[in-house]
Amino acid sequence: MAAGDTFQLWKPETYEKEELAQTEKWMDELPEGFDPLEFLDSAGGA
Repeated sequence: MAAGDTFQLWKPETYEKEELAQTEKWMDELPEGFDPLEFLDSAGGA
């Protein structure tokens, strides 16, 4: 995980407890059928 000009190495267990849990909570709050990949640029530069 990067933060400015330093970075942190996390144990996988710590990452799952801290970051993955927050991501999963956010994903659960999104509407049904939401695709977060729609925010990425397409390969064709659409």
